[in-house]
Amino acid sequence: ISTFDLIPPDFALVLKERFAKREKGHDIPEVFYSQMLCKDGSVKEIENSTRVIQYNGRPAVLGISRDITERKRIEAELNRQEKYFHALVEHSSDIIITVDRNGVIIYENPAIQQTLGFSPKERTGRSVFELVHPDDLQRVHDGFNVVKSDPASPIQRAEIRIRHNYGSWRDLEITASNLVYEKSIESIIVNMRDITERKRIERELKKYRDRLEDLVTERTKALKESE
Repeated sequence: ISTFDLIPPDFALVLKERFAKREKGHDIPEVFYSQMLCKDGSVKEIENSTRVIQYNGRPAVLGISRDITERKRIEAELNRQEKYFHALVEHSSDIIITVDRNGVIIYENPAIQQTLGFSPKERTGRSVFELVHPDDLQRVHDGFNVVKSDPASPIQRAEIRIRHNYGSWRDLEITASNLVYEKSIESIIVNMRDITERKRIERELKKYRDRLEDLVTERTKALKESE
């Protein structure tokens, strides 16, 4: 049986071209990928390695083929998941940041532009701490140190102030989780949500309650004095 009988027609043509180039003295890679037809009609993904040898005094090609169908399936699934995750992150309204152990930003999604006025490119390679309000900085450092030093540490949560590109301060709710020890990631994931408007409303409500309490106190005092 010919080797070409086990290969889908398109790949058979590619393989024949390789052999023809080799016979003409062209330097071609020893490793290449193809497909192979199985007896049941299914197709396997194959990694091939070939080299020229002497056999019975004549040049011949020694070929080794390895079934990598499962590996290719896993790679395709990982690639699909990566694209899906990337699409979610890129279109998220929350700021999503990956940071290395030194606090240097590796990646920041486009939400940074809308929320804080910086482009992701401006922030990549910068310190994740440099925009934090001075009064919040120690808390942020402490939480970061807990996350990076303990792989079993719980997710760190806090409300902090971050400087906008135009100089104002925004209130953000942050969460940080440790993926430093994940071999494929090795970073800390930080999620930041803009809560500036919520905090503004909370402050206004507090002022209203405080004012209301003052009015009640003043009214009660006045009633007692009039008795």
